Amino acid sequence: MRFKKWRLLRGVLRKTHTYKIIVAFFAVFFLIALIIWLNDPAVHTYRQSIYYCFMIASSVGNGDVIVSTTLARILTMFLSVYSLFAIAIVTGVVVSYYNAYTQMQFRDSIENFTEKLEQLPDLSEDELREISDAVKKFRMK
Repeated sequence: MRFKKWRLLRGVLRKTHTYKIIVAFFAVFFLIALIIWLNDPAVHTYRQSIYYCFMIASSVGNGDVIVSTTLARILTMFLSVYSLFAIAIVTGVVVSYYNAYTQMQFRDSIENFTEKLEQLPDLSEDELREISDAVKKFRMK
């Protein structure tokens, strides 16, 4: 079952091109951090620029680092909007994965139940009782 989860997640990521979106997001993130570090005198280190970009991308915005150039402010606005879209897409993929996984589990349980019903004449009393209990549980849900 564990490998089915990973195959399903990979399938969802491949079909939605989320790999490309995630890689592009990180490339843009670190590129903007580099440009801000090189062009803004208020940002002293690349590490501080990454911290600033993280605060912008996560919508936390502590305000302890404030950029002062027009270019840095424009890049800040771009990064904040871009990160909203990237986070929304990743969230959509996770929800899609969860829905597909739930449907897969439902299909597996129905197939298992149908298989047992097909072998009904060959089942022992304990196995019949187990099927009966499973049906009762299903009806209670």
